[in-house]
Amino acid sequence: KNGCGATTTETVKRADYTAFEAVMTDYIDIVNNKSVLDSVKNELSSIYQQNRDVTGGNRIETEQAEVDAVVKLLADKIDEIKVKIEDGTAIKADYTEIDEAIKAVDEALENATISEEIAAELADIKVQLEELKKDANASKADADAVVKHLYDVLEEIEGFKPSLNALTNADGSQIRFVACVDSLKYKEVGFVITNANNKEQTTTKISKTVYNSIVAGGKKLTAADITENEDMKYILTYTVKNLPEDAAFEVTSFVVNLDGTKTYGETKTFTLADMIA
Repeated sequence: KNGCGATTTETVKRADYTAFEAVMTDYIDIVNNKSVLDSVKNELSSIYQQNRDVTGGNRIETEQAEVDAVVKLLADKIDEIKVKIEDGTAIKADYTEIDEAIKAVDEALENATISEEIAAELADIKVQLEELKKDANASKADADAVVKHLYDVLEEIEGFKPSLNALTNADGSQIRFVACVDSLKYKEVGFVITNANNKEQTTTKISKTVYNSIVAGGKKLTAADITENEDMKYILTYTVKNLPEDAAFEVTSFVVNLDGTKTYGETKTFTLADMIA
């Protein structure tokens, strides 16, 4: 009653749960996603459980501000988790890939030619992989980082070495250097050529064209024919003409990988005298 004896009535308005129901759709999608880490689901569920009373039932006394606060808390956490799903930190590791990586390490360690330093690095990677395999909450991002490190090391061990040969023409006045590569997936391919009689005379020649086959000695030859290696697919060449009788060269073929790193083949020495003997 007011001071005049009149009675006033206020209508209690139930809070608007529309926004909460919308954010709950995202919540359910995440907790039902089998690829999402259980630890992430539990973190999200914990927030939901803490605030369930505020949003449960038809509590008309719940103020809109309380509902808005819960919606924001859940929405912010869901947005954070969505980012983690995108970058793999909230997604379960691929344990099959981890098994394959461990197998690759074991095979590499059987290679007697690897250095002690590389062997130790591989052994450390294997320990990391085995720990990931035991961890039910290992994330895809963590596993991918270790696997990438592994394959970077393996590439260093097994880095492609272009195969190098040399051919002379009939009268011995020119030498054609021939290298074979396994793929077109390189930024550059070519030769480093040094005059063996004057080491200061060195040049790098980039090959703009590679060939499926060449003709040498009246025969058509493929990269596999030249190298006796079926993995070799393409041929690059460079010819040096008008040679003196004592001509000699140190030649190294190379490839520039897509990431910009350069891989060199074995350096070979060719003398005109030996080649026409």
